[in-house]
Amino acid sequence: DFILDIDSTDHVQYGKKMEGVEVNYKHHRCLDSLQAFDQFGFQYWMQVRPGSTFTANSSTEVIGAVFPHIAKGVSRYLRGDSGYCNGDVFNACFTHNVGFVITMRANMHEPLINRVRSWKRSKRVQFNDGRETEIGHTLYYHERGRQALRVVFIRALKPWEERGGLFNDANYDHFAWVSNIGEHEMSDEDLLLFYRKRGNAENFIRELKNGYDLKHFPCQKLNANKTYGLIAAFAHNLMRFASWIISPKEPHFGKIIRFRMVNLACKVVKHARGVTFRFSKHVTEEVNRWMTTITSQTASG
Repeated sequence: DFILDIDSTDHVQYGKKMEGVEVNYKHHRCLDSLQAFDQFGFQYWMQVRPGSTFTANSSTEVIGAVFPHIAKGVSRYLRGDSGYCNGDVFNACFTHNVGFVITMRANMHEPLINRVRSWKRSKRVQFNDGRETEIGHTLYYHERGRQALRVVFIRALKPWEERGGLFNDANYDHFAWVSNIGEHEMSDEDLLLFYRKRGNAENFIRELKNGYDLKHFPCQKLNANKTYGLIAAFAHNLMRFASWIISPKEPHFGKIIRFRMVNLACKVVKHARGVTFRFSKHVTEEVNRWMTTITSQTASG
């Protein structure tokens, strides 16, 4: 499978003359970036944008640029939050044979709640605050869509003091996800558990901000900051590749990789106009082994 998680994030800026710095919906003066990662943490898209850019802008461009390069026979999936819940994204996924799961905005899913014919208690899926949930589904026809879509709901009872009657949908809190993935491929519960793995993309964005100094951008021109972001994306992918070579079962984030491969204790010896770095034998052997493996994998790839 190839799974692409798409998301945007803001980068608060303090420079008064920086090109593209605008106030976003959170009232932050910032630049914005659109990013996409696969399930292993490799970055496929990095685009720095003006701060007030709407989340879904250029998302169809991402879909059209990434998925045609995926090998035939590989199942393709896209996961996104409610900012990507629109007909353009749906149609782009249909065009490129991509199965998607996207959070549905409240104003879109509320009219559909009454269409759910049956609710079943779920043992595997809980509400975001740990409450027990019931799960149900219905169909949704988007006005510019190409076919019926599946909407999966979860609901949890509100606290007693917030309820308005014995049998009333207003007594429940609801969340919903829209998908073109059939129930024969993923059950309702499996679909939601599959979507929730998207949260790992938040960790990769946090890694870029903390590990590669992308909380802020340094340049005055927007194009220069776009280039800076691309350089960080290349560095992230190289580090991610090294982490898979070193620990295939549990790949680490950049901090640990730098600690194991870069921040190594050594003795600096200066003699005859030369400088020598002396490492302990086991450190030298381990680093050489990693570098040999990385070089061989790169050459074969």
